Amino acid sequence: MDIEPLKQAALAEFKAASDLAALDQAKGAWIGPHGKFTALMKQLGALPKEERPAAGKLINQAKGELDAAISERRAELELKAALPKEATDFTLPGLPWLTGRKSRTSITASTP
Repeated sequence: MDIEPLKQAALAEFKAASDLAALDQAKGAWIGPHGKFTALMKQLGALPKEERPAAGKLINQAKGELDAAISERRAELELKAALPKEATDFTLPGLPWLTGRKSRTSITASTP
């Protein structure tokens, strides 16, 4: 059972995800309940008894690497989404300070 090409294809798809929705969709397609790696786990029963532990170990190791890659990519995309779209110009003048306020007597006297 050669899972390396599948793992590389999944990693490429995760890296190509441009936003969090695309990343979640790719995650579902690869390691979700109906994903390709889940299908591989379901096919373990068809393997000879001697090969099952080794194949299961390889699949679980690949799923662990994919989870780590998803977490890393998610962090990158969240950081990218949190950054401002336009640069902030700190040399622009700020808002004027409003000093003082009307006294209670002035407010009461100006009320009809």
